[in-house]
Amino acid sequence: MRKTKVRVFASVKEQEEELINYWASITPLERLRNLHEMIIHSYGLTEEDMKKPRPDNSIRILYYRP
Repeated sequence: MRKTKVRVFASVKEQEEELINYWASITPLERLRNLHEMIIHSYGLTEEDMKKPRPDNSIRILYYRP
């Protein structure tokens, strides 16, 4: 099971500053991995969905594996 950290912010400004600092502190590859995870969760995709062929007019999600 994956552990989740929960943090309570005192204000929206504090939350925004934390997000800006987080994204500025990670590498481009980590940003790409995070974006990939956000897309998968946003659209309810699975790894099997990612392997299925897509029509040419669909959004293509690329996954970079170093």
